[in-house]
Amino acid sequence: GGQPAKSLGELAEYLPVQVIDPDVHKLVEDGPGGRRQFLDFGVFHVEHTFLGTWRRYQRALKQRNKESSALSRRLQERLPRAEEIDERYDRARAHLVDILEDPEASLVFARAEFVADSPEKLQPSQRAPSPVLERLRALWEDAASEVLIESAYFVPHRRGAKFILGQAAAGVRTRLLTNSLAANDVTPVHAGYAKYRRRLLKAGVALFEFRREAEGRRGRMALSGPPSGASLHAKVAVFDRKVTWVGSFNLDPRSAELNSELAIVIHSERLAAQAAAMIERDLEPDRAWALELAPRAGGGSQIVWRGLRDDRMIRLSREPDATAMQRMIVGVLKFFPSIDRLL
Repeated sequence: GGQPAKSLGELAEYLPVQVIDPDVHKLVEDGPGGRRQFLDFGVFHVEHTFLGTWRRYQRALKQRNKESSALSRRLQERLPRAEEIDERYDRARAHLVDILEDPEASLVFARAEFVADSPEKLQPSQRAPSPVLERLRALWEDAASEVLIESAYFVPHRRGAKFILGQAAAGVRTRLLTNSLAANDVTPVHAGYAKYRRRLLKAGVALFEFRREAEGRRGRMALSGPPSGASLHAKVAVFDRKVTWVGSFNLDPRSAELNSELAIVIHSERLAAQAAAMIERDLEPDRAWALELAPRAGGGSQIVWRGLRDDRMIRLSREPDATAMQRMIVGVLKFFPSIDRLL
C-alpha cells in the first residue's frame, strides 16, 4: 500500500525472490517487466540489497554482451562475404542451365541400387539385420585390387578390423580417410579408432586423417567441404574404380547396429573415376595427414603424421593440432576394454 515494510518477512510477500536470495540469471531472463518490478520494490525498500544485486546483474549482463559480441565476430569471420555468396550462386545457376540445355553432356546415366535399413533396427528389442552393412561388406569382399574410403567416423571394432586386415592380406590396396583427433567432433569416438591404427598400418592399410585446418582447400573439387575449422562428413567408397558407394553409413558400431542407414550403390566406371579423383584430392598432404610407422629411438615403432605445413613437408610424433586434454582423453579411453562397443 505504499508504506515501508516493517520486517523482512513482510517484504518477502512483495519482492521478487532475487532480492532475498539473488539469482542473477533470472534478472537477465525475466525481461523488462520483471526488472521494473524489481526496481520498484528494490530501490524504495531494500536499497542496500538492491545495489549489490544490481551490480551483479550489470556484471552478468556485461559478460553476456561481451560473449555475444565475440560469437558474432567469429560468425562473421566464418560466414562467406556477400560477393562470395553471389559468385557461388551464379556458378550453381550456370551449371544448372548447362545440365538443362544438354543433360547428356553433364549427367552420367548409370545403373544404381538403393539400399536401406528397416526402421525395426531402431527397436532395442529387435536384432534386425543391416542390409546397408551387408551390401557394403559384399562390395568390399568382391573388390579385386583397390578400395578407397572416406568415413567421418571409423571405429572398426575387432570383427571389422579383422575383415579389413584379411582384405589387405589378399592384396586389395586399401586407403582410408577419417577425421583427425583435432577435426573429430566427438573425442571419445577417436579412441575407438586409435586402438586399431597400429595393427592396420602394419598390415599395409594406408590411413589418412583429415586436417582441421587444411591449407589448400581452393581449386580442384574435393569431398572435404568448407574451409577453416572443418570436419570430414562424407561417407563415400569406391571399389576397383567401377562401383561408387554414397550414403549415411559410417564405419562404426552405431551405424552398423543402432542407426537406420541408407546408401546408393552406383555402377559406373565414369562416376567411380570422378569420385576416386575427389577422394585422392582429399588425401593430399595439404588436406590430410598420412600416418606411417617409424622406428622408435628406444626400439620398436611409433606412429608419425606426415603432412604439408607452411609449404614444407613435416613429420609429427603426436596427434596434430589436438589439445592436451583431447590427447589425454583418447590416451586413457583407448585402453578401456570394449570401448569401441560403447561408441
